[in-house]
Amino acid sequence: MAEANERTSGGVAFREDLLVTDTFLFLGTVEGKVQRLSRLLEDRPPFLSLRSASRVDLETGEEVDSPQFLVGLEQVVLAHEFVDLSGDEGWKMLSRERELARIQAETRGAFRFRLTGLIPREDLAPPLLEERSLFVLRDPEIRVRPGSPERVRALLGNLSYVLLRKPWVSHLFGLGPA
Repeated sequence: MAEANERTSGGVAFREDLLVTDTFLFLGTVEGKVQRLSRLLEDRPPFLSLRSASRVDLETGEEVDSPQFLVGLEQVVLAHEFVDLSGDEGWKMLSRERELARIQAETRGAFRFRLTGLIPREDLAPPLLEERSLFVLRDPEIRVRPGSPERVRALLGNLSYVLLRKPWVSHLFGLGPA
């Protein structure tokens, strides 16, 4: 399988999206996406269709390639978009000078994640806490179970941000200012 953020030969499409459930990690390109992945997740379609995709089992590391996977949105715990953010106005807005808080979050589900990273402090208070269905966690450190497949560790180990869906958060707490 080609790396997520590299073009591959032989007509295989660029894989620009990462979706993680509590049992699988999916790499592919979300079909019909005309907006950022974060906006699409906020719109809450019942399924996300990934084309030219791979599924990696979080427990065993077994990989399955398929022309298409349908992933139920309610099953998505984490997401990431492999795109150049330097010219993106939405990312620039998120990156503007705001007071950041370092947090740690634990997810629920069959395969639990422990995430540490930065979020704008205002995202932890009303109205944003109730309005948005996800946290944008910057510079995340994602810890998985000891013994997790190296492929899973590698794919989750170098992300500039991650979209963490709030319904999957068991608890989170502040670790102080950034």
